[in-house]
Amino acid sequence: YLREYIQTYEDLFEERKHYLENQFNSSLASYSKDQTFEEYKASYLSEPYNDLAEINLIQSDTESYFKNMKRSIYYEEVHGTSDFLLIDKYTSLATEYSRIDDVENSKKYITKAERSLKRMNDIELRMLSTIRIVNYYFDHGVESDEILFRKIVRPLNDALEEAEDAENHQNQYWCLVRLASVYKTIEKNKDLQYDYFIRADSLLLEHNLETDHDFMGWRFCEVMSENNEYDKIRRITENNFEKYFYNENYINAYDYGLEHLYLYVYKNTSEDKDYVTLNE
Repeated sequence: YLREYIQTYEDLFEERKHYLENQFNSSLASYSKDQTFEEYKASYLSEPYNDLAEINLIQSDTESYFKNMKRSIYYEEVHGTSDFLLIDKYTSLATEYSRIDDVENSKKYITKAERSLKRMNDIELRMLSTIRIVNYYFDHGVESDEILFRKIVRPLNDALEEAEDAENHQNQYWCLVRLASVYKTIEKNKDLQYDYFIRADSLLLEHNLETDHDFMGWRFCEVMSENNEYDKIRRITENNFEKYFYNENYINAYDYGLEHLYLYVYKNTSEDKDYVTLNE
């Protein structure tokens, strides 16, 4: 139905293009004089193309996804939508191109996202977009380690400064765990790895924040283990186990709970209380 809806409107706009353009150019027209034919068309078609692209992705129809997401982006750009929404679409395209090892197109669309980020004024939306782009570089970045490091650290440092000025503790936490993680990933500056994770963990406890399990996983546990902070690992792994077990995700309950407790605590301490926890 969505394909039929889109095709119907595409055909209708093509048939009535001359008439509508005359209406937009007429001083007597009821249409907005600030709106062009393409902008009017975009207001009808940008969202349906996006919805169809998302369905394509669910169905693993990558070729159709690329085609329809690009069409959605074209209409969003014509319509003058927010940079926040465009960044989400650019990053999605960059991610899917990375999955099929299309380095050129992956770089093309993440660069578009980064350029859009520079135009954003809303601090909160800029933070969310920064995290979106940074997560792409962590999971799907196609550059060398040193370039990835710079691509991640620079925007995070800017975002962290803004979050501190705004006293936004959740945003500070998001930045700190990612900064710690990127330093850990390339094994750079162990003191900063530890400092960033400790600051993030303190914010987490003091302000009862939402835990970012992806970035307080093995990297956090390894850094804490290197610094003999075993109680922090026990707390995080216990929380991970309880969360995933409650949601019946037993594989993650083992991987991020029991296994991390064994690898990063029990193997180093051999304490009876950890043995009991692992065997209960």
